[in-house]
Amino acid sequence: MAKRKESDKLWWDFRYNWMFISGFMVVVLLLGAVTTWTNNLYYIPLGPLETGIAESIRQPLWAQIAATVLALEIAFIYLTVIYNFYIGKWSGFASPTSREVWGYRCVLLLLATLLIFVPYENYFTRWQFVFVYVVIVWTITSKPKSSFSAVVISTGISAILLYARYHDGIGEFFTIIISALAFGYFTTGYVINRGVFSELTRERALVRDQAITEERFRLARDLHDTVGHSMTQITLKAQLARKVLAREPERTADELAEIEQLSRALSAEIRRSIAGDVAPTLASELDRAAELLGAADITVRQEIDTSALLEQLDALFGWVVREGAMNILKHGSASLCEITLTRKADGLTLTIRDNGGPSSAEVIPGQGLTGLRQRAEECGGSLHWQRTDAGFALEVRVPTV
Repeated sequence: MAKRKESDKLWWDFRYNWMFISGFMVVVLLLGAVTTWTNNLYYIPLGPLETGIAESIRQPLWAQIAATVLALEIAFIYLTVIYNFYIGKWSGFASPTSREVWGYRCVLLLLATLLIFVPYENYFTRWQFVFVYVVIVWTITSKPKSSFSAVVISTGISAILLYARYHDGIGEFFTIIISALAFGYFTTGYVINRGVFSELTRERALVRDQAITEERFRLARDLHDTVGHSMTQITLKAQLARKVLAREPERTADELAEIEQLSRALSAEIRRSIAGDVAPTLASELDRAAELLGAADITVRQEIDTSALLEQLDALFGWVVREGAMNILKHGSASLCEITLTRKADGLTLTIRDNGGPSSAEVIPGQGLTGLRQRAEECGGSLHWQRTDAGFALEVRVPTV
């Protein structure tokens, strides 16, 4: 099993810690229900839940049944909310609907109110603590920014109801209110942490999706630049071999051997493209362009000094020469190609011009020119092209540091 990220581990720790705390609190709630049945019969020293035989007072059966049913319902709703938030349908940081939020809040508040107003005698004031559950549920179902407000509002409502029922027991009243506030503010820590983890999860998903998209663009760009160039070479060699097949069989054999070599090189380039290990050099691409254009009877003139070029710029200029040569073969009718590298104080400019003649067709950048523009921008440069009366010009400008 893959190792969890640290943030995931922390979130799982939070979830199961809170589930443990909730389980303990439900045990306390159920213990209160049990003591309603033992109260008339046995003495059990349980502190706030202490039971004992009442002095000449026995609780009616219907009150004990009502208390038990209400306590079980409160326990069920409380556990349902906790489960949904930390394990169930909201565990993926999904937010409950307003209907669900207020449904759980109001039902739990109604059940707690009915429970404390069941006509018990004084020693049944142990049911005051059910409003701690009310405050916790109100806090958990709130948004991180409003969690503190939820604590204050739910505690205020609980205080009003408790005072209306137990106004003669001020000490116990304040004990429950302070406990509700303490548990409420303790719960806000989990609510805020849940919001933080939710935001981290969304950010991580965005970064992952962006990385996938960028990798797809990179792979498409590299495959276009490598496969397109190599396929153009193979096509030209095949055409040339077909032309000289009858009159120069020896040359035909040489051309077919070169086609085989180009095909093998293409397979290797595709593998390197997939691995992200494609980085042509300006010198190698100049040689390939001269060979490729020369096979199409296009003269190549170079005015370039490839010495002392940074590796990143060397690769960029190599891509530009490759794309420029391929575009001359695919889209033009040129007989001359000029490639120049100019050094200026503010940077380097590589220009590829041909004499393909004027054209009224608008230049619409395809995958090749778009990919070159991205490569130039990654190096802090820019790519420009224009069609002139003499032909087509492709230019990349890169500032020097």
